[in-house]
Amino acid sequence: MTRLPSVLFLAVAMLAVGQGALAAQSLQRLSLEVSGAGNFATDANPYFDPQSRPAFEVQGRYTFSRFSLGAGGEFQSPQNNLHQLRASAFVEPRMILAVGAGRAFYVAARLGEGRFICTTRCTDEGMHVTYGGGAGLLLRLSARIAADLGVQYFRVIENSSSGYALIRAGLSIGL
Repeated sequence: MTRLPSVLFLAVAMLAVGQGALAAQSLQRLSLEVSGAGNFATDANPYFDPQSRPAFEVQGRYTFSRFSLGAGGEFQSPQNNLHQLRASAFVEPRMILAVGAGRAFYVAARLGEGRFICTTRCTDEGMHVTYGGGAGLLLRLSARIAADLGVQYFRVIENSSSGYALIRAGLSIGL
């Protein structure tokens, strides 16, 4: 983790050197994004399922200048032995920090509410509030399509807070 600030600085510097003014992250105001993801538990919390799982996300985004606001859902598999899927709904504001030559570096925040798989020691299998943030890289593939590579870290507020890292790769399609 000590290399993360260096990597982020290098990514911002590379994008800032590229040509082009700071611009919108999409040429379209509305877009739909579909991503494959991996969720990795970062804490050994006995109250939540510590297994890493594949996931997918779907979100709609509204873009205005360097800012955009997304809302969507994340779904993880496989299901646990109770046949309950991990799922969460979220809102995600983003801000573009640097743009250059068909690529853009962004930072994002995320606030959501989800259902997580509980172990047998967990008495509450209800909804749990999550919060976090991250960064990503948008790669323009065409006038309406962009690849989105991102990482995020989020925590579960209840039950002594569990942390999760999310790595995702997806396609954003302008509507």
